[in-house]
Amino acid sequence: MEKTMSSSRAKTITFSVLAALFVVVCAFSFAACGNNSLYNVDFNGTMGDNFKTEYQLEGTTWTESDEEGFEKVYTLTGTVPYNLEFATLPNMGYADAEGNGITNFAVIHISSDLEMVDYNKETDEGFYAKITNYYGTDNETVVMKHSSFKATNENVDDSHDYYLFQGIDNTVKTMTIEISFDGTQENARLYKFVIDPENYELEPAPTTAE
Repeated sequence: MEKTMSSSRAKTITFSVLAALFVVVCAFSFAACGNNSLYNVDFNGTMGDNFKTEYQLEGTTWTESDEEGFEKVYTLTGTVPYNLEFATLPNMGYADAEGNGITNFAVIHISSDLEMVDYNKETDEGFYAKITNYYGTDNETVVMKHSSFKATNENVDDSHDYYLFQGIDNTVKTMTIEISFDGTQENARLYKFVIDPENYELEPAPTTAE
């Protein structure tokens, strides 16, 4: 009888230990699942006071989806804001003063807990964003960027944020961005952005009173 009770107590202790271990493993698993995104992507524009007034744009709407080979895929939808003032900035050159050219824009903002590592041209190391634009099936252009627009407020840490200002017209385009804040392949991620006028509309220029 005593041997049976001892055996039962041992089984109870063993079960309790296994249950506790299971809870711990689950907790770590959920924590890992909640923090598996090295980069965060949003499209809210640059509406804060930390950036130059002329770089302030409205946000846009993108639909998120999954596709093998990409961290995420985003498809532009809704209405793309009009901004002639931004389009005619000398350092942008999207349009002339009459509005001939690209006058609608989206902002792609990629942030991370990783800090940007300054690019070293001699060693070809440090932050990079490899942007590939696909027009149709064969025509593509590749642009390598090694910096982002910086905050004008010296007290703001902008080393964790990358901003891409994207002009939008009626051209069908697929854009991919391979980005690495520290320049390593280990911390590089590939995103796809689908820009198709079937899915969005361009906000027209405001009408002026006669």
